[in-house]
Amino acid sequence: MTFAELQDAAETAAGESSAVDFKSQFDPTSKGDWPELVKDIVAMANTEGGCILFGLDDNVQPTELDCSDVLSCDPADITNKIYSFAR
Repeated sequence: MTFAELQDAAETAAGESSAVDFKSQFDPTSKGDWPELVKDIVAMANTEGGCILFGLDDNVQPTELDCSDVLSCDPADITNKIYSFAR
């Protein structure tokens, strides 16, 4: 998927699909939250791609999630998490 296609999918999402996943809660410091996120990243990487939207519930409603912790994640740390779960 191109960036434009991802952006369109995110902006028009009426619910989760193979290209869009919602995370109502995610704590980067919680070891228990990473396996589900890694599973979704790997699944999207093995298909046509997609986007994960943080701070939305399954009904596309905003949650109380403070996304600043998610935004501050180092991409290298995310890559390391994927590697540690996927090997």
